[in-house]
Amino acid sequence: MITAAIISPDGELLATLERTLRELPELHLAAALDHYPSELAFLRLVRARTPQLVIASTCSLPGLLTLTTTLESRSLSIPIIAVGRGHDPAALLQLLRQGIREYLPFPFSPAELQSAISRTLAAHAAPPVAAASPARVFSFLPAKVGDGATTVALHTAAAMTRIAPSPVLLADLDLGSGIVGFLLRLTAKHSMAEALAFALELDDALWRELTHKWRTLQVLPAGPLTPSPQLPAEGVHNLLEFARPRYGAICLDLSGNLEDYSWDAMQESTDIFLVLTEEPQSLHLAKAKVEHLAYAMLLDRVSVILNRVNPMHEGGKQRVEDLLGLPVAALLPDDPDSLDDAVVNGSVVAPACPLGRQSAAFARELLQIAALPPAASGAGQGAFRKMINSLRGRS
Repeated sequence: MITAAIISPDGELLATLERTLRELPELHLAAALDHYPSELAFLRLVRARTPQLVIASTCSLPGLLTLTTTLESRSLSIPIIAVGRGHDPAALLQLLRQGIREYLPFPFSPAELQSAISRTLAAHAAPPVAAASPARVFSFLPAKVGDGATTVALHTAAAMTRIAPSPVLLADLDLGSGIVGFLLRLTAKHSMAEALAFALELDDALWRELTHKWRTLQVLPAGPLTPSPQLPAEGVHNLLEFARPRYGAICLDLSGNLEDYSWDAMQESTDIFLVLTEEPQSLHLAKAKVEHLAYAMLLDRVSVILNRVNPMHEGGKQRVEDLLGLPVAALLPDDPDSLDDAVVNGSVVAPACPLGRQSAAFARELLQIAALPPAASGAGQGAFRKMINSLRGRS
């Protein structure tokens, strides 16, 4: 499946591209923009939607050429197909100089567009986005305070570390009351606000000072309480640009207050999980947040985690999906005894308890790694690693 993004301020051209691409087999349309995005917005699109191909109109040549410059400056070798009205030799020469080898005049047939896509992809041996941006970014957004988004983010990240071949980062972006550090008994000398403020100056030595290693999980705690931090406009983007190549997955714990930096984090995320319970207050606030997410054009990345599910209550998943119009990605059981033990011990719940088992299943689904067959459970670490690598090679 090829993932593509289209960009065109020309409404007729955009509609034609959108309609044609949706009809092409083996192609997924990740985004359709009716304007040329800023450099930051374009990088966010590339990081979060991971297109293997961009199709952009030439109705504003400077706007189109800015896209190629942005990709080149970040060493992102994503091919661009230009589409436009007419043949301007001077414009075509500029496109060639910027590395755009495929130009498709409008109107065009589906077969012509498919041929242009095939030629362009054939010239690029492999999609480079995954190599340039290995980490998927998962944001955990509570419908309301107390719905357990921090617990879900922590246990999902911890479960990932048991199966992921690459390091996993848990970053606490609840700057007003972040408690990841408290739950794991971490002594934070620095704050997340500092990490965001100095994101452009980050290096590996400073990163080791800012982060903590809890067992095999890397943690960037919120640090001391920061009710109203003054943060740079691109702090989250710059921090994730540094972190992505160093991790296989990044989990972001958000406050739910929809601060500017929380919106930045969600714009950078590949997946956004709205964490809620079946309580009426939680469902009411979840519906309100869904409206905000829809307005921000983020809804296609959002799914629901239904937390503290009572197994005696049937039909909760369907009710939530009908109410919010979003899929439920995971049902996590109410397991207060296991959680109390974890808090006392400064740890996470045991893998064998109900919440531990469900968190592990959810982590495997996110990482697209199959469960270890029972017959192989006694195999050595080398055999387990070999199996994991072979599974990832097939995904």
